Amino acid sequence: MGKRKLLNLRVIGSSKKLLDQFVYKNQSYIFKETYAGIKHAIRQNKPIAEICSINTNSAIATIPKEGWENALSSSLGYFESIDEFETCKDINLTLKTLRNVNRSTKLSKANSGSVITS
Repeated sequence: MGKRKLLNLRVIGSSKKLLDQFVYKNQSYIFKETYAGIKHAIRQNKPIAEICSINTNSAIATIPKEGWENALSSSLGYFESIDEFETCKDINLTLKTLRNVNRSTKLSKANSGSVITS
């Protein structure tokens, strides 16, 4: 699996009010792309998930690995609120995968020392 084609969101204006309106109107796209970007980053073993491009690639919205669980939880809450339970099931599986990957990484770091016996 190669590079993921990013959804391009066009933002007009930069005031807080305009940005809030933009996010509200596009929250379905944003949450879907958040989930897709994190899922792709997990599969590709990347430290940063690319979510979408803004204004024709002038900027790319990203989430570092440390923020993936919170972003997925927010996405899950949104999809529960609109009764998209199939998507919720997929996000829950991705969260479980992410937690298992994080747990195994912590365990391997904790067990990476050497032991010398006599």
